[in-house]
Amino acid sequence: MNVFGGHNIFIPNELREFFARYSQTRAEGSKNKAEDSPFPRMVDFWFLGLGIAADKKLKAIELPKKEIYNAIEGNVLGSDDFRSDTIVLFCISKHGSIDIIDKPAEMLKLANSYALAGIYDLVRELESIRGGSDEPLDYLCNLCSEMLEKK
Repeated sequence: MNVFGGHNIFIPNELREFFARYSQTRAEGSKNKAEDSPFPRMVDFWFLGLGIAADKKLKAIELPKKEIYNAIEGNVLGSDDFRSDTIVLFCISKHGSIDIIDKPAEMLKLANSYALAGIYDLVRELESIRGGSDEPLDYLCNLCSEMLEKK
């Protein structure tokens, strides 16, 4: 069940170009190649950012009050039940109380603050390999493999 319908994910404007670069489906309607843009949707990019933040135990980043845009509608989180369920469980663990499940806007804000930390980390890595022999898809395959091997 998606409790996040009606609540959107806001991203700093400075990340807009990276969401467009690394997501296959762009707001402009064109489609990028999977090798260069390994995320089918922007929500996939965002969700990996959350996973990276959790895996690396990154600190949450406060979303700035200005210079942000509405990047992802919350109802898209319901397209895969595991995604919204994972966010709920993540938020309970970070909040320290199950009481947060009655506050979907607060949960999404909390999850977004961690996802942003992971996204900045991921963008730094993806940008460092641009123009090299690795493509973003290769890098992500290696990253996810390494994350899974640690477990």
